Amino acid sequence: MEDIIKDLEDWLSKRPLWIQYATNRLLQGNIKEKDVEDFVSICKTEIEDVDKKTVDTLKYEKGKIRSGEENIALTIEGLSNIQGINALSPRNPLKLNENLNIIYGQNGSGKSSYVRLFKHLCGSKNSGSLYGNVYKEDTEQNCNIKYNINGEKVDINWSPHQGSLEDLNHIEIYDADDAYTYVNDENEVTYEPFVLRLISGLIELCNQVSTKISQEIEGHVSVLPLIPKSYDKTEYADWYKKISHNVSLEEVAAICEWDNELEEELIELVKRMSEKNPMDKAKVLRKTIVGIDRINDTINKMLCELSDEKCEMILTAKKTAESKRKAAEEDAKKVFSNAPINTIDNESWRLLWEQARQFSESYVYESVPYPNVDEESLCVLCQQPLDDDAKSRLVSFEAYVQGNLEIEAKDAEDKLKIMIDNLPDIPEIESFKLMLDSAGIYEEEVRTNLISLMDAINVRKEDIQNFKDNKNIKQLPVYDFKSYLKAEKSKLEKQAQSYEEDSEGESRSILKNKKISLEAKKWLNEHKDNIVEEIHRLNNRHSLNEAKKLTRTQGLSTKKSNISERLITEAYVRRFDQELGLLGASYINIELVKTRTHRGQVLHEIKLSNPKRSVKATEILSEGEQRIVSFAAFLADISGKQVNSPLILDDPISSLDQEYEEAVVARLVNLSLTKQIIVFTHRISLLSLLEDAAKTTGVNTNIIGVRHEDWGSGELGGTPMFAKKPDSALNVIYNERLPKAKKILEETGREEYDLIAKGICSDFRIILENTIETYLLSDIVRRFRRSITTMGKINKLYKIEQSDCEMFDKFMTKYSRYEHSQSIEAPVPVPSPQELNTDIEEIMGWTKEFKKR
Repeated sequence: MEDIIKDLEDWLSKRPLWIQYATNRLLQGNIKEKDVEDFVSICKTEIEDVDKKTVDTLKYEKGKIRSGEENIALTIEGLSNIQGINALSPRNPLKLNENLNIIYGQNGSGKSSYVRLFKHLCGSKNSGSLYGNVYKEDTEQNCNIKYNINGEKVDINWSPHQGSLEDLNHIEIYDADDAYTYVNDENEVTYEPFVLRLISGLIELCNQVSTKISQEIEGHVSVLPLIPKSYDKTEYADWYKKISHNVSLEEVAAICEWDNELEEELIELVKRMSEKNPMDKAKVLRKTIVGIDRINDTINKMLCELSDEKCEMILTAKKTAESKRKAAEEDAKKVFSNAPINTIDNESWRLLWEQARQFSESYVYESVPYPNVDEESLCVLCQQPLDDDAKSRLVSFEAYVQGNLEIEAKDAEDKLKIMIDNLPDIPEIESFKLMLDSAGIYEEEVRTNLISLMDAINVRKEDIQNFKDNKNIKQLPVYDFKSYLKAEKSKLEKQAQSYEEDSEGESRSILKNKKISLEAKKWLNEHKDNIVEEIHRLNNRHSLNEAKKLTRTQGLSTKKSNISERLITEAYVRRFDQELGLLGASYINIELVKTRTHRGQVLHEIKLSNPKRSVKATEILSEGEQRIVSFAAFLADISGKQVNSPLILDDPISSLDQEYEEAVVARLVNLSLTKQIIVFTHRISLLSLLEDAAKTTGVNTNIIGVRHEDWGSGELGGTPMFAKKPDSALNVIYNERLPKAKKILEETGREEYDLIAKGICSDFRIILENTIETYLLSDIVRRFRRSITTMGKINKLYKIEQSDCEMFDKFMTKYSRYEHSQSIEAPVPVPSPQELNTDIEEIMGWTKEFKKR
């Protein structure tokens, strides 16, 4: 390693100064945004002459690189409060131990959603999108994660917009996507020694600095206007289009020179050419005239509608409406002031009053006008007799509703609203600018005045709508737009007429070319400042492009490739071969080979060993072989890390046969001795194999059930019934489920009880089978386990008595009936709570007695 470091330091001392400085900063610690800006500044300065004192402060100081690795210990403690992530909606938290965790659930229970969530938390390459529940309204996405890193407990409330958590980037995840990638694609080794991480960091900084310089280059936008197309065939247009950073200011002065003599020559040519009338030009002028008329009409209309006279009319109408409303309100106060509820004079009350009128006159008192206050009349709302006060109130309410003051107030308000609504629509400023463009009005002062006038008109309209007297209404600026528009229209009319009337002369072509050439030269003179500014911009751009060359990563990538060949490739291939052996797949004729280096990434690929023709490994290997090979490559990759981080696997034995399954299980259990393993699976066989292997190895195992509930998927619970020890499973039924079933029978009857009791019968049968395997047969033979384990166990079979066999035969026969469809004529009745209680107690008593034999 020392010779590699020495060679790297010698090589770094010959790199650009900014890279040497960046190396010093990387070795000091984390790089911040400000540091990147410093690198950009140094990189841009480096293409100029840098004084020796500055060089000495930037150069790399040898002896700083060390080969030590950082050791990290990481475990996940749990997930909770998951919201808006896929269909996950667990009410119970996911709690994990430090060794082996098996999360079992059927399809659709939420396992894949948990894996996808972990992928986003740790920044996995194949993380995909993290959607919410597509069948529900969007909710905020977040969850709470607890983990332990180097002995420090961390509790974070996380949401996807935060991105991955840096601490969790060390987590490794293996699922179907990763399995496919390892076999089908080139892959980069995730583990890198420190010296390679240093080069990777420099490559990343090169990309960041290059990006910022590129952004600065893109920010130097040309302000050079396009030369009119009519000048395209002139020598001046050719020169203009070829302007570069090499053009001198002296050359610009000569090309752009313009004096009175040239101006007079152009005027003379224009006069001679004026006898020609291009019709298309005339059409353009006519369209411009239409645009001027449009602006003139628009402004005149608005000024008319917002005149002082119109303002006075609207203000008068406003005052009339206010005074009539005030009179109506005062009348209402007289009517309602003595009412028990004195806030009923509003729109809701009026609507209620009119509905009561319709109900009374149409259904209750058809021939009597509302309100009916006859001697025996009732209130049509509460259906209570009316006393004298109530009758009086009803009569006064009706008089108020039918009164002229309210009607006059409403009429006055309606008239005011019509006048306000009829105020003219004011064009948006951007639309008005387009109108100015179509009218050919480009003179800055004129445009500014017209736009200011339009702004003032808009403010005046708002004032009329909102203020109460003339003093607060904005007065329009004094600007004689009519005279300007009239003059412009007159000028354009004359030009259009002249173009339409002029006739073509024989020398027109020659005169036209000379005229265009002089116009092009004059145009260059008018844009001389833009040309000089463009040359300065091109000089800056050229300097930035030269600086950007100092950020190229090819040299760093090549150096990393050379070092990685010595530090990574051989070790990675050796670990891959070892993993193939441990997984029982060393017979497969494949090999892991380095393919290339891309942007500093060392890529490897799984290929066939010595094939007679070029064929991809995926076209020859079976699906199971591909899966076991990819798993070996994955383990070889992660085992090179110094970091002790969790390993998360989603159904790792998919497509594998029994031998491979057992090999994978043995490897995972062995790994769980030193690192946290989290396995998601829907396969009972994998659950059983892992549990047995863990028990044999003495690994602490945490089995968690996951299921789908009505409120969402991913609900977490205890160990599934079939995975529990018989004693524990019986206790759950005896102490929890059976009392609940008995209570349901007593409170709601047999129909609901039968549904629950059948479930108890089914689970009791599973426990009977498990009891036979665990106790009667001493765990010698188990379902989902291929091996027969006899050591220290087979001698216990002598304890079996004839009565044991008869008892289990009796119960297995009895409780198997509930697993099958029943005869319609003679269905088997579900046992009563007392019968179930007796049977369970018999098995519990037998278990205690059998253990003592």
